[in-house]
Amino acid sequence: MEVSICTGQFGPESREAAGFERVAEMVAVAGYRLVEPSSWHLRLPNSHSALAAAGLEVWAVHGSFGCVEPGAISESVDERRHTLDRELELLHMAAAYAPCPYVIHYLNRYNDPAVAERWRNSVQELLVHAAALQLTLAVETVPFKPEENERYADTAEVAAFVRAFDSEYLRVCVDVNHANLHEDLGQAICNCSGQISDIHISDNHGLKEEHLQPGEGVIDMPFALAALREAGYSGPCNLECYVPGGLTVESLSALRVAAEELVAKSMSVL
Repeated sequence: MEVSICTGQFGPESREAAGFERVAEMVAVAGYRLVEPSSWHLRLPNSHSALAAAGLEVWAVHGSFGCVEPGAISESVDERRHTLDRELELLHMAAAYAPCPYVIHYLNRYNDPAVAERWRNSVQELLVHAAALQLTLAVETVPFKPEENERYADTAEVAAFVRAFDSEYLRVCVDVNHANLHEDLGQAICNCSGQISDIHISDNHGLKEEHLQPGEGVIDMPFALAALREAGYSGPCNLECYVPGGLTVESLSALRVAAEELVAKSMSVL
């Protein structure tokens, strides 16, 4: 289980062309080979060349669907169309790295059946294009945020939603930082068994989403990684956490080494 890193937590210094080039080089020098670029970084005009120059390979891409762009469930036909068109543009950019997972957020967190229908229809349209581009939509498990959402969509619901499409191009992204907040993490991972194409690894203290470095919170990471393998996941340990000490070669390298140690410990679990 090689260690990969998501760029979504890298901060504003990486969100312009020159800054992204510097960050990509630091990531490579720090010993990473795989990355999951965020939608923000993918849209930079030099994103492809910066990653290639650093010798980095794209493991997955984090889309904006349901994250930056919540309009996929809007009542407005025009807003939904705008959201889908924006995402399709990003999907075609991501096709340069196909086949790979393409992460989207699960938006059916309301009690309104009409929202559920609009959400399913939006995913269905996106899925048709993803399949044609050899990209696998990875629906991310959600955090427990009662202050923002009418209801919590647990991992069983997310997995059932994915299975209902019966498509090899629609799978689950298990975010352990999300899944342990309102569920038993082992059961949450088991709920997604056979459907996991990507993972997001970060820690918290069990109360809210925090994106801490693995080992800084309460999540038993060796157990989580072992359970993910048991559930059929065969990809990298994909870190989606803040980098302690800021973005430097030293801090990125220390994060990688710590993650590799957790991966090694996980091999003797279960």
